[in-house]
Amino acid sequence: MRESVSSPRLHCPSVLLVALGLLLPMTILAGEKAVPPVQTTNADLDTPAGPDWVDEEITVTATLTPRRVADTPVSVDIVTVQEIERQQASDSVDLVQYLPGVYVDQDGSRLGSNGFNIRGIGGNRVLTLIDGIPNAEQFDFGPLKIHQYGVDLGMLARVEVVRSAGSALYGSDALGGVVSLVTKGPDDYLALVDDDAYVGGALGYDGRSDETRLRGAFAAKRDSFGFSIFAATWQGDARNNQGRSDSLDASRTSPNPQGRVGGQLLGKLVWSRSPKSSTQLTVEGFDSSSETNVISGRTVQSLGPMFGPGITYDIVTDAFDADDQQSRIRLSLSQSRQSSTGDGWIDRIDWRIFSVRDRTQQDTVEIRTTTIGGGFFGPLI
Repeated sequence: MRESVSSPRLHCPSVLLVALGLLLPMTILAGEKAVPPVQTTNADLDTPAGPDWVDEEITVTATLTPRRVADTPVSVDIVTVQEIERQQASDSVDLVQYLPGVYVDQDGSRLGSNGFNIRGIGGNRVLTLIDGIPNAEQFDFGPLKIHQYGVDLGMLARVEVVRSAGSALYGSDALGGVVSLVTKGPDDYLALVDDDAYVGGALGYDGRSDETRLRGAFAAKRDSFGFSIFAATWQGDARNNQGRSDSLDASRTSPNPQGRVGGQLLGKLVWSRSPKSSTQLTVEGFDSSSETNVISGRTVQSLGPMFGPGITYDIVTDAFDADDQQSRIRLSLSQSRQSSTGDGWIDRIDWRIFSVRDRTQQDTVEIRTTTIGGGFFGPLI
């Protein structure tokens, strides 16, 4: 008789209700347009004005100062929000699929996508930043793992990938490189409508994992203040692969039955005193949960002869179920200020204070059977 297996289903976490609840009562703020935040221009970089520099990409991650990509001593790739939308990227695997030498480590049995790998170096040797703030380190012990990050691509404004060692600037965590995820602020949303208020949403479906994703965003300006909030929720199954074996043991190549739900919330309040000064308060929340029937983890472990010649002692894993939960809460306050004249001994000041709380809980339930067989006693269970 062939055992039937059903995919787990989960309930949406409470953070999703909070996120969507914040969007509903929003009212559009009216008022004169705010002063734009600090922006890096060609003049700030002492670059001759002209058409040759109009479309030049500027990076901060590579040298910790605004600099043209062509002038950086390392290899830098920049993925803009336009490229993310054009590629219809749904997760971090799609995000870097066209970047040579960059991919995302994946666990096909339980945990899905993990951290970035650059030129063969991954794990805690590739630093992942969200708005300049380092993520928690990866942990790997047997079937248990802690991922470096969790992010919905809908809240990203750009991604900078430094494919060279950045230890001199960031420490040993950046031995393999740096991946900087920059999230959207009020101006990123309002630039789409050229107005003082923005309301938008999106509903998507990914057939590779039977995933449904809902996103919503609101942004507004009043005087020198800007505000934006982004919320997302998703629910899906394990990502499909080319495996054709549905066996109920370690020889299985098809995905294990899995149910996943999650949510993301991002709020920003920006105060722009002048075109050269901007202060930003950011609140971010992430919550993800998955339940997996790890069929590929069902194995037979033979300990060999134990009580005499020909007598074997085996441990058979009859069931392997996993419940993984991960959450992150981030609060940060930052300021960027440039010299108004450009002739002072300090051209730019950037500071940031932040608090990040990462929590991962992984529960595993295994049902094992002890088997003794062979030799004089014959097979015994």
